[in-house]
Amino acid sequence: MFISGDFNKAITISIESLRLKALIRRGGTMDAPEGLGLTSWTEYGSADGIAGLLAAHKEAMVGAPTKQVYSVLDETIKTKDDAFTFDFETEVRVERPDLLMAEMGVDKLRRRTTSRALLSPGDNTVVIWAAALSRDWDRGYSQLLTDVVNSLELKKEEGGKEEGREEKKA
Repeated sequence: MFISGDFNKAITISIESLRLKALIRRGGTMDAPEGLGLTSWTEYGSADGIAGLLAAHKEAMVGAPTKQVYSVLDETIKTKDDAFTFDFETEVRVERPDLLMAEMGVDKLRRRTTSRALLSPGDNTVVIWAAALSRDWDRGYSQLLTDVVNSLELKKEEGGKEEGREEKKA
């Protein structure tokens, strides 16, 4: 849906709409729940399972030529109402660690990603992702990116329906 950022610094923000049950079926790590209109994250499975599935999906979408190694930061997993938030870190593959050491004083790069997923009507889930290299995350971008991610809300019409969607009548 949207991606922006300071690509020179590898700081990005993106918003994506996805079908969570289809993602669960493709991931094969949990059973996909039955029915549409689920209103709670617990109906989809365990919090750590959902976080792992979403992180794997995001890393697959990055388009790296080889699979990146990531780890969900368990202490960041939170659910509240229709919102699911978590962070994960990814080890960024580096072709020439010696050049990286000469230029930046490190031989490894890690990217920190924070995310917020919101349930919406039907089987849709809207996810906002914000990421920065760990060194930038630690130098002040953590609060800015976390605030941006936490600002995502789906606008509701009166009666609780998501604005812009028509209710289908049988």
